[in-house]
Amino acid sequence: AQHGWERYTSQTRPSLSAHDGYRSGYRGKRGATLERLTDLDAALLAAETSNQHVHVIATLVLDMTGSTESAYQVVLQRMRERFAMVPLLRQRLQTVPFAPPVWVEEEKVELEAHVHRAVLPNAGGIDAIAPLVGEVASRSLPRDRPMWEALVIEGLDDNRAALVIKVHHSLVDGVSGIASLVPFFDLEPSPVDSPLADTWEAPLAPTPAELAKETLAELRRRPGEIARATGRVVGSVVGAARAGAGAPLPMAGPRVVWNDALTPRRSVAFTDIGVDQVKSIRAAFGGTVNDVVVALVAGSLHRYLAARGELPDRALVAAVPTSERAPEHGLAGNRLSMMLYGLPVHLDDPLDRLDEVARSAELAKALYDQAGVGLFASVASMVPLPVIAPVMRTFSRLGLARRLPPVANVIVSNVRGPGFPLYAAGATLEHMLPIGPLMEGVGLGVTVVSYRDHIDFGFLTCPDLVPDVGAMAAGIKTDLDALLALV
Repeated sequence: AQHGWERYTSQTRPSLSAHDGYRSGYRGKRGATLERLTDLDAALLAAETSNQHVHVIATLVLDMTGSTESAYQVVLQRMRERFAMVPLLRQRLQTVPFAPPVWVEEEKVELEAHVHRAVLPNAGGIDAIAPLVGEVASRSLPRDRPMWEALVIEGLDDNRAALVIKVHHSLVDGVSGIASLVPFFDLEPSPVDSPLADTWEAPLAPTPAELAKETLAELRRRPGEIARATGRVVGSVVGAARAGAGAPLPMAGPRVVWNDALTPRRSVAFTDIGVDQVKSIRAAFGGTVNDVVVALVAGSLHRYLAARGELPDRALVAAVPTSERAPEHGLAGNRLSMMLYGLPVHLDDPLDRLDEVARSAELAKALYDQAGVGLFASVASMVPLPVIAPVMRTFSRLGLARRLPPVANVIVSNVRGPGFPLYAAGATLEHMLPIGPLMEGVGLGVTVVSYRDHIDFGFLTCPDLVPDVGAMAAGIKTDLDALLALV
């Protein structure tokens, strides 16, 4: 993510190429540029169903005290000024016969069709916006235009507003999603030189001949890619056998209440804690900041399940996305893999949970070093894309998640954000509240983003499985207090 901040905030480079840092593609004779989706991006796109939405959401809380305009006008004006600096917001899917779709760039984007407005009738704080964010999370993005939308929520207490930004996961992952927001913000409230890039020149739309050329290129590429991916996966299995003793395995966790078939509905809850509080726990008991964060999630879920009388007798399996993004990858698409942590919700003592999380993290990292690097992308390359969509629709329609063991119990994602304040047209960014997607059988996701001196948590679930997700979010601070009392 730091690469993204340096890339976009440099005052010595006020303008960027429309495709700087984006996917490789080819330019046709008439100037059309087709940006290929990676196999992982295409798999994420194909896996989406009416119940399994595949998008990421950031809820940005803004202090509007320094602004003379409404939050909606500030957002629209800032986006108009710098829209050309964020190419992913102009990318639209173009179908290709017998090949994965490609991204093409829209010549014109009507911001008012993507950016909407809501006003809280009775004011309120962060808790008051959670139902609206849940409604945003409950709808899949249309595919006939650039795959993003935003909601500006006005009327929060203390002259605050929120900007809810939803982007399809095939365009960004957690790290690139945060970094892609950079052009809309400044490093000071009133910068002397503010970059303006409100126009761009879109390439021409691809012709049928160019789409046919992409189909042939895909047909030539696919056999070799499948062979290479198979070799990588086989090597990963061998590495896992050597290094995986004691590490959590897929489908090995106990079934809990949210490990069930999804419905389209989503509900969210937010909370935040201080970075210094987490660091004091780490200094007292060892481990890493991430270990403490994961242990707090384990403590929150321990309290939730205990209150329901549903504590399992062993650890849950947490799927933890791991960024594999290098500077040469740019900021588009997904460059990630997955580690599996043991989440010791069955342990009563918070220190025991922290110790077990740290031990499990070491095992997970050793296994990842041996077998996990590039594994996600390799598996995506092996699976025939035309098969994914009908299989996922059938899986969802038949509710097979109720009958099969969940691949993991919960998704826990932790992304490091900027440690310095950001501003937009006089408004101050106070919080980055994150939300990631769910998958069938894994009806709970916890996404964590650090910003400035605090850490924001976003809990996402399906209310038909978990009707009181706010209790989970509240458990973070309860468990934090329990650990701080032992420092």
